[in-house]
Amino acid sequence: MLADCLRDDGYCVLQAATGDEALVLLASGAPCDLVVSDVRMPGKTDGLALLRHSKLEHPDLPFIVVSGHLLSDEVEQADGFFNKPYDCSEVVAAVERLIRER
Repeated sequence: MLADCLRDDGYCVLQAATGDEALVLLASGAPCDLVVSDVRMPGKTDGLALLRHSKLEHPDLPFIVVSGHLLSDEVEQADGFFNKPYDCSEVVAAVERLIRER
């Protein structure tokens, strides 16, 4: 749903079904201005591991975490955090702001 909201706003969205796929996308060199990730994902790489890896390899790449299970203070490295259920327009506004500040 969020990917569709971002596409509707004109963003090019690369999607990964698992954290492991997201790691491959990040390592591929594909252009990426920002990452949005859920915490719970299938595979051995969850959203928090993806966040840590991203900040280590791409420290200037903004990262937004969404979760129905954590609080914002549990993901202190994230540049943005949204509890589920979230309003797509609020996440899109955060994406716009973080990309503009980059």
